[in-house]
Amino acid sequence: HVQDRLERIVHVHNVKTELLGNMRNAARERSVTLLRLAITTDPFDLDAGIMDFREKASQFMVNRGRLTQMSLSAREEALLEYSRGLTTRAVLAQESVLEHILNGESEHANRVLLEQAIPLQGAVLANLDALLALQREAGETLVEDAAARYRSAVILMSLLGLAVLLLGALVGRTVGLRTARVEADLYREKERAQVTLHAI
Repeated sequence: HVQDRLERIVHVHNVKTELLGNMRNAARERSVTLLRLAITTDPFDLDAGIMDFREKASQFMVNRGRLTQMSLSAREEALLEYSRGLTTRAVLAQESVLEHILNGESEHANRVLLEQAIPLQGAVLANLDALLALQREAGETLVEDAAARYRSAVILMSLLGLAVLLLGALVGRTVGLRTARVEADLYREKERAQVTLHAI
């Protein structure tokens, strides 16, 4: 029962960590792609970059959607809600950069990129890092809890083993004393019977 519960908790923790890692990677890759788009002059690179840019957004949203469907602590919900607001602002800034790139306004695109998109994306990544740190702390707590339960089980088993050993010793002593008393009684009866036989 305890083992099953612990395995479920660890599984949920691992899934959350994986989803957050996927979100962080998608957000980071989206920023890298946007930087690449800001400096490319190749139209094929631009097309491929835009597709990659959109794909990373989709990956981020899918992972966030899966995460929000899970059971979350109050702290996780608060950080995720804060992340939602940051992400919305970062996406608006990134889309503005992309629009300026597509309109051939590279100077304006670079200014929005440096002044808005990158700082906002940095805040999104910092928030995701805080969520990942929360998962690490939860994992450490799980390990400590499991270790404490294991120690408690070892102590309990040791105490039960000691109790069985003491009970065995007590039973052995009682049986030994009882056997000695019975043997002594038999010996006395035997002596009495011999004395009676010799007296006849």
